[in-house]
Amino acid sequence: MSKKIIAGLSGLLLVFLVLSYGGWNLRTSTEEANKTVITAVDYRELWKTASNANADMDQTLKQLYDKGIRYIGVKELTLRDLAFSGDLYIQEYGPFIAYSQSYSPGDWERARQALAGKGLTPDKISPSSLVLVVKKLDVADFISRELGSRYQPEQVIRFQSGGTEYFILDIELTQLDQRKEAVPQLDAIVGFDQAVLDKLHKQGFSLILRPENSKGSNLQYIADYQQLIARYNIKYILFSNEVPGYPNNLQPIESLINQNHLLVGIVETSEQLKYLPQPGLDPVLYATGYQVNRVYSTTNDDYVQTIDERYYRWMRAVIDRGIRVVYISPFKDIKKSYSTNLDNTIKIIGDFHRDIATKGFVLNQDLKNLPTTSNPPWRLLMIGLGLLTAGTLYLGLLFKLKPPWIIGLLAAGAIGLIAAIFLVHMDLTKLFALAAAIIYPALSSLLLLIYLRDSQSGLPLKLLSSLGLIVVVNMIGAYTIICSLSDIQFIMNIKEFTGVKLAFLFPLLLFALNYFSCFSGQQNLFRYIWDVLNAKPSYLVLLLFFMAAGAGYYYIGRSGNNLVSVSGLELKLREILEGSLLARPRFKEILIGYPALFAAVYLYHKYRQEAWLLILGFGIVIGSISMVNSFCHVFTAASISMIRTAGGLVLGIAAGMLTMAAIWIIEKILKKVSPNTLSVKHS
Repeated sequence: MSKKIIAGLSGLLLVFLVLSYGGWNLRTSTEEANKTVITAVDYRELWKTASNANADMDQTLKQLYDKGIRYIGVKELTLRDLAFSGDLYIQEYGPFIAYSQSYSPGDWERARQALAGKGLTPDKISPSSLVLVVKKLDVADFISRELGSRYQPEQVIRFQSGGTEYFILDIELTQLDQRKEAVPQLDAIVGFDQAVLDKLHKQGFSLILRPENSKGSNLQYIADYQQLIARYNIKYILFSNEVPGYPNNLQPIESLINQNHLLVGIVETSEQLKYLPQPGLDPVLYATGYQVNRVYSTTNDDYVQTIDERYYRWMRAVIDRGIRVVYISPFKDIKKSYSTNLDNTIKIIGDFHRDIATKGFVLNQDLKNLPTTSNPPWRLLMIGLGLLTAGTLYLGLLFKLKPPWIIGLLAAGAIGLIAAIFLVHMDLTKLFALAAAIIYPALSSLLLLIYLRDSQSGLPLKLLSSLGLIVVVNMIGAYTIICSLSDIQFIMNIKEFTGVKLAFLFPLLLFALNYFSCFSGQQNLFRYIWDVLNAKPSYLVLLLFFMAAGAGYYYIGRSGNNLVSVSGLELKLREILEGSLLARPRFKEILIGYPALFAAVYLYHKYRQEAWLLILGFGIVIGSISMVNSFCHVFTAASISMIRTAGGLVLGIAAGMLTMAAIWIIEKILKKVSPNTLSVKHS
C-alpha cells in the first residue's frame, strides 16, 4: 500500500476522531461532576452493635461525626426491631390461643370479639400469624397507624385487655433478614421512627432513606414518605430489598423519585459484577431516567480477615471502580468482641476519610444529578466511520490491498453503518468498543513490525519511535472506547462492556498473521509460515520462547480465568503502588508489555533475526491489550485510567531498560560459554 494512501486514510481517521469528540466530552464532563464521595453508616446495624457493646449511642454517633461521617442510612423499623428494644412482645397466634383460653379467658374473649368485629372467626387465622403485645400506648398507636397504611383494615385486628394493647396480624409474613447467619423469623415492616429521624437531623446528619416493600395491598405509606423527604431535606433513596409497590404498582415510588429529584443508590454485588438485582429496581431506574449513583456496601467485606484489607477494598472501590457512596455496617468479626469491632470500624472510617481526601476526592458535599444524555446517531456514525477507516488501514497493510479494494471497503462499510444506525436503529455502542479493543492493538503491532523491518535508524531513535507508535495508536483505541461508552448507564455499570475474552485473544491471534504478512515478502504466505516453523532457532531464541510461554500463561491465567492466584509479593507491590500513586498501573504492561517491546527492538536491531520479533511480539501485544482494556472498565473514570496508563508507561520504560541490561549481561555470558551461539545477521 502506497504512502499516499496511508497518509490519506490517516487524515480521514483524524477527521472522524475530531468529529467524535462530543462523546469524549460527555464522558469526561459527567465524571468531572462525580468527584464527591459520601460515607454513610447503617443506623440499625450501628444501634444493634452499640447495644451489644454496651456503648452509649449518642457518644458513638459523636465519634463517627468527629471522624467525618455526615450521612446516616435509616431503614424502616420492623416488628423484630421493636421487640429487640423492648417496645413489644411477639408470639404466634397458635400459642396465644392455647395460653389465653387456659389461663387468661378475658384476653381470649376480647380477641374473639375483635375478630368478630372484622367478620372473622378464630379458626380462620393461621396458627403462624403473629400476635403483638404492647404496653405503651404511643407505640401501639404508631403500629396501628403504620400498619394501617400498608395493609387492609381487616388484616390488622387491634384490641385492648387489662390495660395492654394487642394486635393480631392476619398477614402473610416473610423473613426480612436475609443474611445467612440470621435466625429464621417472620417479620413485617412497621415504618420510619420519626423520633430517631429528628434526633439524627438535630445532630447534623443528613439522612439516606432506606424503604422496604411491605408487600401489602395498601400503598398509602409511599405517599407518607413525601412528608419525611420535605421535613429532612432527603436527597438519596436506597432500597433495602424489594422496591415498594413491586410487583403490582411501581408508579407511586417512581413519582416520588421524579418529583423530589432523588438519587437512587444501586449497590454493587459482592463479586463486583454489575449491581445487586432487586425486584422492581430495573423498571424504576428506567422510569426515573437513571438518576443514580453507585453504592459499595461494606457487608461485602465480612469475609475479609483484617481491617487493613477492608480499608484497601474501600479505597479500591472509590478509585478503581468509581463508587461514590460507601455504605458502612459495623464490622462483624466473630473472633472479636462487639466493642472491638465498633472501635475498629470507627478507626478505619477515619483513616479512609483522611486518605481519600488526599487523592483529590471531595467529602461531605451532596452528590450531583448527572447528565443522562447519550450519543446522538450522527456522532455514533462518526465513531463508526473512524473504526471503519482504522480497520481498512489495517486490512490494507496486512493484505497489501490495491486502491480499488480500499475504496470498496470504505464505501460498503459506510453504507452498512448508515443503514444500521439510521434505518434499523441498532445500538452499536458495545460493538464499537469491542472493535476498538481488537483493531487498535492489532494495528499497532503491525505498524511496529513494518517500522522495525524498514527502519535504518539508530537504536535510541528506534526505541523512542517504537514506544511512541505503540502508545499513540493504542490511545486512539482508548479514545474511541471512551467516546462510544459515554452513556450514564455504562458509567454506573448498569450496562456492561461485553466481549472481554474476544478483546483479550483476537489481537494475539492477529499478531501472528501480522508477523507472517510483514516478513513473507514475495513468498507465498503459507510457504513462508512453514519455513519459519522449520527453522533452527538459537539457544537465546529458545530461552525467549519459554519466557514468552510463561508470560502467556500468566496473561491467560490472570485474565478472568483464576488460573493464577495473586501472590503475597504482588499484593504488597499493589499496596506500595496504590499508596504512592492515585491509580496502580497494570502489571501486564510493566512486567510483560514494555519489557518485551524494549527487548524486541534491541535484539532485532542488533541481530536482525525475525524469530525474536515473533516471540517477543506476543508480549508487546499483551501490553497493548492491557493498555486499551483499562478503558473498557467504564465504571472506572477515564482520568483514572489515563493516570494508570501514564504510570504504566513510566514504570514500563524503567522495566524495559532493566530488561535490555539483563539481555546485555546474558549476551556476555553466552559469548564466553559458547562464542558461536549468537551471531549478527546483516540485512
